[in-house]
Amino acid sequence: MNVARLLIVSIALLAPRALPAAESARTDDVTPVTRASRSGDSLASVLNALNARGHRVVYSSALVHPGMKLATAPRATDIRALLDEVLSPWKLRAVHAAEGDWLIVSDTAARETPPADAAPTHTSTETIETVDVTASRFGLASVEASQSFLDRHEVERMPHLADDAMRMLKVLPGVSGGDFSAALNIRGGRRDETLLIIDGAEVHNGFHFRDLDGAFSVIDTHVVQGIDFTTGGITADRGDVMSGIVDMRTRRPSDADEHRSVIGVSFVSAYGRTGGTFADGRGSWLAAARRGYLDVLMKQVVEEGETLTPRYSDLFASVEYDMGERTRLSGRVLLGMDDLRLVTNDDVDDLDSAGTGDGAHAWFTLDHTFGEAFRSVTTISSARVTSSRDSAGEDEVRRGAVQSDFEFTFTDLRQEASWTLDPDNLLRFGANAGRATADYAYRLDAAIFDRYAPGGEEVIQRATDLDVRGSKVGAFAAWRTSWIPSVVSEIGLRYDRHVYPDGLSFAVTSPRVNAVWHLGERAELRAAWGVLHQAQGIDNLQVEDGVTQFFEPERARHSVLGFTQRFGLGFSARVDVYRKDYTRLHPRFENALDKVQLIPEGAVDRVRIDASAAEASGVELTLRREAERGWAGWVSAAAAKARDRDALGWTSRLWEQRRSVSFGTSWTGAVWNVSLAGLFHDGTPTTRLGPGLVTLPGGEQRTVIVPGPRNGARLGGYRRIDLRANRDVELRSGRLSFYLEITNLLNHENPCCVEGGHVETRGGQSFLVFEETNWLPMLPSFGVQYEF
Repeated sequence: MNVARLLIVSIALLAPRALPAAESARTDDVTPVTRASRSGDSLASVLNALNARGHRVVYSSALVHPGMKLATAPRATDIRALLDEVLSPWKLRAVHAAEGDWLIVSDTAARETPPADAAPTHTSTETIETVDVTASRFGLASVEASQSFLDRHEVERMPHLADDAMRMLKVLPGVSGGDFSAALNIRGGRRDETLLIIDGAEVHNGFHFRDLDGAFSVIDTHVVQGIDFTTGGITADRGDVMSGIVDMRTRRPSDADEHRSVIGVSFVSAYGRTGGTFADGRGSWLAAARRGYLDVLMKQVVEEGETLTPRYSDLFASVEYDMGERTRLSGRVLLGMDDLRLVTNDDVDDLDSAGTGDGAHAWFTLDHTFGEAFRSVTTISSARVTSSRDSAGEDEVRRGAVQSDFEFTFTDLRQEASWTLDPDNLLRFGANAGRATADYAYRLDAAIFDRYAPGGEEVIQRATDLDVRGSKVGAFAAWRTSWIPSVVSEIGLRYDRHVYPDGLSFAVTSPRVNAVWHLGERAELRAAWGVLHQAQGIDNLQVEDGVTQFFEPERARHSVLGFTQRFGLGFSARVDVYRKDYTRLHPRFENALDKVQLIPEGAVDRVRIDASAAEASGVELTLRREAERGWAGWVSAAAAKARDRDALGWTSRLWEQRRSVSFGTSWTGAVWNVSLAGLFHDGTPTTRLGPGLVTLPGGEQRTVIVPGPRNGARLGGYRRIDLRANRDVELRSGRLSFYLEITNLLNHENPCCVEGGHVETRGGQSFLVFEETNWLPMLPSFGVQYEF
């Protein structure tokens, strides 16, 4: 792979500020503050909440670590006392500088110098219930700058097409997936192996435009407060997932927010958000809406003679209320709607396709703490998802018509609890139960005129009308302990049982082991081993390909080892090594040549894959630099493989990226922010077409196109750099922001798919001509946002 030379960022830090002599005269600040923090909140979130209320708190990620979380809710009501209360457990203190900043520094007077060979314990910086034992996790979009891969403001300002929060994740190591879809392939897994959670509840089919491979996620970036992205070492509290978890947290307004409302418009969408508080700050509410109109964007993508009009909208609303210092009640609603129309009328294709999709989710959460040691979280949720499709078309090699109407409903109850037995032992346990229904109405009438060889017409006819009901129950228990100084481990066991129609049921158990070893204050070693099962959802019958039976849960065995080293001046390095072994795999269907089609099940390149096993493994290295001003960013390199084993042996998976490099970098000034994000990899597998000879009746020989081994070749390398520039203008009534974003800045032609090929005869010789299509070209977008 010829990878473009990456930017080498030379970073200069601001010199540390000297503490003024006036410090001692100003340490008696008794400015009142609103208490909104709870036990379990991170120290960084408390400090950033104070920033949001107008108290300028400056700290370094070398002092405020990700695992520093509150053991109890703070009780102080003034800024000085509050800072003392939350900082003292970690031997930190706040210094009040002359210009009004609070500087977080090490309390050297209170720190005892340990022996040189003394090993730090977890209690020096965190309590047992707040230790993160997950082996591979990234935090994004959070104001907790010391923990997050990118903070919330950087996520908003990094390039991401159509303000889609999920698309930000595609530049992280271990993630693959094409330009057209927001769905993720994580460390060699299928897209349906990723669990999407928003504020504690699972979101079903969380993407717009199922007919376009799930082009956008259903939640706007401007609503997101934080993202925990787990790519390995999933603990026992989560089941029915084999590769990764995207856990999003939405914003919670406070009395001290500088701006309560936002409106914005761009080439691709218009959005608005507003929020506020009530009951003297104990309650908060948030409402946000987005309307996408991709007409301008689609003009750059579609070919002459095509008309593509995708439109989508989504709405999110939440209400939270602190019934006391120990109890919080919240309710949320998420709605998503989309419709798609594609009309093609040229010399080759004649297609008219229309599709719609709707999703509605509602959930309530009760979070209560009993005393100082026991916490309970109860979530009840309900969802309804529908989709319909009416398509008909014809080209040189096929004709087809499909009508489908799907409706799914979900009702789930989830109960989790944690009990701190003593400072070195924590018990976590919980259970979940759910019911689901599915109504399938589907019909396909298609014919393939030439399947790479003469022989006439192959007719495909399918019709399905099913009403399906199912249920599930699950339970887990996990014991977290610090069994030797500086080492914290968690041993967990999970049980799941799924019931399908006609008395079919499956039960599985999943053991999990996670551990973290703190190697001093700046390094840590993480390891995880576990068995994960993923059951087939009631909404995942493959009726489009004629499969109407349910299969036993798939199984994946994970092994993960990770090491992180933090250096001075905001630099850190991280390396992860992983392996996944799959068994009990369900049959799946793919299009071997053209990945993105509106009637994929009626295409000439549709293949069924019956893999008895699969494996995915890789090594990921990430170098990162954090800074509030100037240059910041990261660069990652990964080597990986993802293969299926079938009757013919091992075959690369369609989304495998063997070697990849990604980076994100930004420069932040007083009013300007400029960000670049890039992804380079060696191309994904494809099936190569070749010439073959057949003998026709009468003895004449004819050159035809025949496919080679599935995924036996590779497309050309992928290179993409995206740019986003933001300019803020402070007004008396608010803040006006402008941004310019360019996707695929260098307009590199990245091969996506093979539409087919044809044989040309020149000079008495036959030549095979391939017809390849590319991923997204250069797409400029401009937007403006007003906060008030």
